Amino acid sequence: MDALAALRTWAYETTFPDVRNPRGGALVVFRIEPMPASDWITATLDMGHLSYLPGLLEGEQREVLLDAIEDGLVTGAQLAEENQAALEHVSGWAWWSASKLIGTLGKTWETTGALLTLSGVDPTRVSLGAFLSALYALIWKDASKEDRLKLAAEVAAMPPELVSQDGVWDEDAATDAVWAVLKAQGHNVG
Repeated sequence: MDALAALRTWAYETTFPDVRNPRGGALVVFRIEPMPASDWITATLDMGHLSYLPGLLEGEQREVLLDAIEDGLVTGAQLAEENQAALEHVSGWAWWSASKLIGTLGKTWETTGALLTLSGVDPTRVSLGAFLSALYALIWKDASKEDRLKLAAEVAAMPPELVSQDGVWDEDAATDAVWAVLKAQGHNVG
């Protein structure tokens, strides 16, 4: 966990090598504006962790990226990598750890959300990194030593569906996951 990420909300900027401005040829810089934990959590629970790009882009940038995806200028693997990098950058957690913690929150909001709120942690006012750290601490604080070790191992483990048989990142599985999200949103991709 990167403590600096927890101290403020962060923007995320990226480019794709084949997406250029038609009025000058420069790479298009896609920017997700700084936003509080509640926006990232809502986007993750609504769309999944593979759809921040294009999902959290605004206006023309969103349309430019969707057009580039539909024109085949951006691959599913590139989108997966950038979405994961965005989540990692703004949260300070490994993308899979952040995704798991958000998923846990979505399944246990009636207790974890309430306890965090009672503790004064407001997801509309803190960064995603701070909120996920508070969630982790909430789960951790009452756990036994054995359960703490299990929690740490579970949060740190890369999802098995995205790891190939030789134990490395499975680009095809990531691409399939990105295309499934975008197709479910009605986009003509893959």
